[in-house]
Amino acid sequence: MPAPIFTRNPVDGAVSNESDIAELNRVVGEIYDTANPEDRERAETAADRADLAAELADSEGNAALALQYRNETAEIRDSILGAPWLDSFAALIGDTGLTYTADQDGTVVAGDLVQTRIDRLVCAVAAPDATDHSYATAEGVKLYEQRRQGQASPAAAFWRRLRAEDMDVRVFIGSDSTGNEAWEWTRMWPDFVAGVALTHTIKIKYLNAGTSSWDAYTTIQTGTGDRTVFFDVAAVAGSNSYYLEGERETEIFGGNPYSLAILNYGHNLGTDGRESTVFDECLIAALNTHLRCPSAQIVVTAQNPRTSENGLGQSKGLAAAWRRVADLTGCALIDVQSRFLRRADWATALMQDETHPNATGQAIWVAAVKDVLFEPDLLDAEASRATGLPLLSTVGQNIAPNPMFTRWTGAAPDGWTLTNCTAIKQPGRAESGLYSVEITGGVATGTVSWTVPAGLLPSLRGRTVVALAKIWKPSGGSSTAGRIFVTTSNGTSVSKQSRARGDVGVDGWSWAIVQNTVQTDATTVELAMYSGDATDNGKRIWLQSLALFVSDVPAGLDLSPVADSVITEYFSEFLVGPKGVSEDAVLVVGPDSITATGATPGSNADTVIDFPALEAGATYRVTCDVASGDPAYTIGVLARSGAGGSGSTLATAAWASGSTGATLDFTPTSAVASLWLYVTGSSTGFGITSITVEKL
Repeated sequence: MPAPIFTRNPVDGAVSNESDIAELNRVVGEIYDTANPEDRERAETAADRADLAAELADSEGNAALALQYRNETAEIRDSILGAPWLDSFAALIGDTGLTYTADQDGTVVAGDLVQTRIDRLVCAVAAPDATDHSYATAEGVKLYEQRRQGQASPAAAFWRRLRAEDMDVRVFIGSDSTGNEAWEWTRMWPDFVAGVALTHTIKIKYLNAGTSSWDAYTTIQTGTGDRTVFFDVAAVAGSNSYYLEGERETEIFGGNPYSLAILNYGHNLGTDGRESTVFDECLIAALNTHLRCPSAQIVVTAQNPRTSENGLGQSKGLAAAWRRVADLTGCALIDVQSRFLRRADWATALMQDETHPNATGQAIWVAAVKDVLFEPDLLDAEASRATGLPLLSTVGQNIAPNPMFTRWTGAAPDGWTLTNCTAIKQPGRAESGLYSVEITGGVATGTVSWTVPAGLLPSLRGRTVVALAKIWKPSGGSSTAGRIFVTTSNGTSVSKQSRARGDVGVDGWSWAIVQNTVQTDATTVELAMYSGDATDNGKRIWLQSLALFVSDVPAGLDLSPVADSVITEYFSEFLVGPKGVSEDAVLVVGPDSITATGATPGSNADTVIDFPALEAGATYRVTCDVASGDPAYTIGVLARSGAGGSGSTLATAAWASGSTGATLDFTPTSAVASLWLYVTGSSTGFGITSITVEKL
């Protein structure tokens, strides 16, 4: 056993230092006695004890002793692990002591480890003829970056579930064309997982860009066990992060229980690559992915640089935005860009064109993925803690009034102003709650807006605010429609708008987000959404929520309280349709009436009305006024347990023509039910002039 490593007295009174030093010497001695170079865990334990001793010295305020402990810690690790130590990454890159030349003091060979003290970087020495190395020293020693000491793995949950072998594991990857080929990192990392998870079958599928639907799975490996790792790769050339929203969102995510979700976007966000311009889109991409994959650890990517001067500047702005997202949200970051830029020859050695890495560049990319998503040594609760993300589904502090539009006492939601547009409640197109706001554009640019009251302005001045909206924009509308903006003014207005998306992320619910900084002497602050410009006259757009947070990152909205217990806006083409064997009803759905006409007398004119957002097990009363007819008729009424008249019958009634306040009580078995109406007798149809659904 070697002599004790620490022999100097600790700081007076620091008894814990003495015990730590004694324990460290004992552990190190045991490692030397066993002469077992493979015992890395015990070696790391010794090193961690030395670090603790140094921290204790720091806490006593003795800088000289702290430095001594740190230097001795480096010597311990060097002697146990056989890994040279340098002070920092800068010292590593500038080093001339390490060499491939044999029989020198600094001789290294492929596979040796090199470490740094300050930033705790661990690198493996590459072969002298390697081309896929991360960087090289001044002497020409090539290195692969491994990971940093003490780093928690953002993929710990993935690895823990995989090693448990009691469930299938799913990974989602969203990417542009830097990951849409079978020879690129999106396939190389699954291949790597296959090599270290021989018990698992490994399958991969790709999103078909033409149909926006998934192709069939391809099997990479058939495992020895009965569990499978599924890789779902939505990699589409020319796409941005908001490709994952709107009409494609449900198809892409599909409610799958992903353990890991990786986002790789940025190159297609436009030519204005400033951090301040693209940050909002990067942020909402991470947050929305977390909403769609609530069990997944979210990982974002700072993409490779582009080779032109302008492209390089844009790439740096995009990478800065993703780094800021990671800092603010706790997402993990795969910093591919830094790895490329550490190579002086990156533009020629790692790229095949302005934007896309070549095979060598992709090898460096997948090395970065493996290093960030490494399997931790211990898959316990400490090692596998998930990265923290602010949840958009949690209750947050919002200063805008009535953000879910649950209160109406006039032609607009309470607290909001309509300009050059009209609004109604729309229960047939609601993502959450009972209804959204259906907005119809006018002859000029229209807005739904709210101005911050003067009394709130002092608390906002000089601070960052972020606006967040959930919007359904149909395809074919103007680039103005659906954009939100925050305007702050002190006489000179500064307005920031959410980015125009064209026809990407439309025909379904998607997020709009924008940040602005309120001037220190601001006299007005306005939050608004454009219903569209003059070209959108008569066109509709739907708004589920619009909120304003005093923060860099939006929090969530409380989606549970809905003031209305009586809903009257069921005259919606999204909720009313023909039903029955013949399905021959001609329906006219007006703003306050429904008329159904059959092809011939007695042909039933079957019609169904859906009721969304109900509470299972509660009792509801439907009340209708039935139009008079000649000849008189009777409406047969069935309350059904599913949408569109499907499911089982919950209750029945018969309503005579000319009835006022005809009722039917029913108890739904789920959140959705429907009313099936059909005419009996010789009439060709029927009419309803009012309908309400009240929770009793």
